[in-house]
Formats: sequence, structure tokens, C-alpha cells
Amino acid sequence: MRVETRSRSVVEAVGIVLRRMPSEARKKVEEFVTVVRADRDFHMLGLGGIDPTSAMLAPTWKSLSDIGSTNYNAQIVVTLPIFKLSSAKSQIGIVAHEFGHAWRASQFGKGWHEYMQTRHAAEERLADDWSQRWGFEDNIKIMRDERRRIVNPLLEEQEPVIMRRILDQARRQQEKMRSLIANENNP
Repeated sequence: MRVETRSRSVVEAVGIVLRRMPSEARKKVEEFVTVVRADRDFHMLGLGGIDPTSAMLAPTWKSLSDIGSTNYNAQIVVTLPIFKLSSAKSQIGIVAHEFGHAWRASQFGKGWHEYMQTRHAAEERLADDWSQRWGFEDNIKIMRDERRRIVNPLLEEQEPVIMRRILDQARRQQEKMRSLIANENNP
């Protein structure tokens, strides 16, 4: 497993969780997850609203032709602007929770993502359960408490500003693509 970010908070949380995990679980997670990445941008959820996800276990396809298939590896993507709203103890809980998902997914083999999506609520509870069994009970409690008291209210309060930023960025990207296409069509 590679950690591809310069974010000190992500690197530290990953390191702490790996050191504290039982060796068998750590080995399984390190073999299953190919990379931990950090994303510096907020994202939209559906047609409106911001995605409140601080981190997620997600597929990363091996090639463009594999998109839509079950030929993928596992990655953990941390959404930095949301992750950083949490305390260091909560960030450890977030990483432990995602490693709980990874440990579970490693048991399912090909198609793990589709299977876990059909059982989303149950898988959220099970990821918490596994991370608590590994000794992260306090971190999970802090993570859930901070999410309820701090993170969700802040995101709700800042949503209009964040949405404007997301839409402005999308507009700039769209204009850039139009310009590239126009230049390609008029050599």
C-alpha cells in the first residue's frame, strides 16, 4: 500500500492506525489497498449539495478499458477539506473505519464494491465494529460525536459558499474544454 499525499494529517493517521492494528488485519489491508490518496476539493452529491464524505474505500480501475467492470483495485480517497475539520483523534477513527471497510472487502474478492454498495448501512456498522475490535473504540466514538456536533453543522452552514466554489470550478473547466475543442477544430 502506497500513501500518495503530502498531507501530514493523513500520513500521520494512516501510520498510527497501521501501527496499532493487529498484524494479521494490517497485513490483509496493506495487501488489499493499493493506494491512499488525498483529494483537495469538495465534490457535489448528486444534483445538489456537497458530498460530506471525509474518506472512502473506492475502486481504482487498472485501465480505461476496465471501467465498468470488476477488474479494479482498492484505494482509499480522503477528502481533505472535510477530513481536516476533525481532530487528530477523530482522523485516526476515520482511517481505522476505512481500513475496516478494506478488511471486509478483502474477504469478498472480485465485485467487492458492488456487493458492499448493496449493503451500505450494514457495511458502515461493520466497519465501525471491526475498527473497535482492533482497539479504536474511543476514536470511533470521537469521530461520530465530532461528525454530529461539528462537521455536519459546519458543512451545512458553509454549503452555499462551497457550492458556488464547486460550480465556478466546473464552469472554468467547461470553458477550458470548449477552448481546447475550438483550437483543435481550427488549426
